[in-house]
Amino acid sequence: MCEAQHTEEDRQRDARESKLRGEIATRDKENARLKDKIRRFKTEIVELKKKARGYRQREKGYQKREEDSKKREAVLMGKIKALEGDLSSHKALLDKNKEQIAQFEQELKECKAQFEEAQRSLKKTQDEHASLRKGIAQFSGGLDQLLGQHKDILQHQDSATPAGGDGDCGDEPAGPPR
Repeated sequence: MCEAQHTEEDRQRDARESKLRGEIATRDKENARLKDKIRRFKTEIVELKKKARGYRQREKGYQKREEDSKKREAVLMGKIKALEGDLSSHKALLDKNKEQIAQFEQELKECKAQFEEAQRSLKKTQDEHASLRKGIAQFSGGLDQLLGQHKDILQHQDSATPAGGDGDCGDEPAGPPR
């Protein structure tokens, strides 16, 4: 019986050992699976750290660009304000120039009207001058004709006067010749 009991104990022990070996194998598989998972997680962690480092670097770049953009924006806003000031002063100058142009145009109209009046006056004066010259020419012609007649009369009187006489018929008192 001792042997049977020993055999039974051996069998139970073998069964327990077999069960424990199965459990160990299962746990070894589980451990291997977990170790593989841990290894993958570590690899993933390393990759995520690399990505995080890249993201941090990009974020720093973005922050720097944002700061630069804000500085440029401030400079551009200053320029815009200055240009708006220039624009308003140029608009005021333009308005003033428009007023001056309107005044110059009015003066130009007045000058043109005065010029046209002066041209009409000149034309009238020229016409009067031409008429006056015509009258002078007619007067000169009439004067020449009178002088010619007067000469004829004088020559006629000289030929009708007796020698030593004054050419008077005696009706008129003697005096200087006319």
